[in-house]
Amino acid sequence: PASMLPVMLFAAAFGVGPGVLAGAVLGVLQYMQGGWFLNVWQFLLDYLLAYGALGLAGLARKLPNRWGLYAAIVIAAVVRALSATLAGYMFWDTAFWASLVYNGTYLIPDTLICIVLALAVAKPTVLLAFRFAVAFIAMTLVILANALIGRLRGRPLFAFSLKGKPIGSLVLLGLIQPVLYFFCENYGILY
Repeated sequence: PASMLPVMLFAAAFGVGPGVLAGAVLGVLQYMQGGWFLNVWQFLLDYLLAYGALGLAGLARKLPNRWGLYAAIVIAAVVRALSATLAGYMFWDTAFWASLVYNGTYLIPDTLICIVLALAVAKPTVLLAFRFAVAFIAMTLVILANALIGRLRGRPLFAFSLKGKPIGSLVLLGLIQPVLYFFCENYGILY
């Protein structure tokens, strides 16, 4: 886990150029530890470009505050995933979506672990924002899955309506319980 983090933190500290070089060196080391060589182009996509892309975390130096590091980690991981997915599609005779799913099975958890470890040194407000972003994404996926299942089955798994509900009370509860609670919890953990 977090195998990409050392190169990403190096890139964040020293910039894109040194980070890409360090990532490419890591790619060569990965190849030397049992990689596959079909041709030069496959080697470039699977090892040099995929691992060199981790150096894009050096963009954190140009992005604002700590959010820049998180955004740069995601950018670097997405470019690595695209490079590895293209290599799988072009040289390993794998369907594009199959290659994307295969690479996603290890890159998504690794990226999330990298972000969580980077969050370990984050300010409470950054951690709070991250928690809300993850919750928003998770709930959006549930709603989209419900809508998709509803179209396929002819009826959704669950129905949701705010008609006749006390919206003001819900908004107040939504602000006080998670926002104030998490904010105080994070400051309590920090201090």
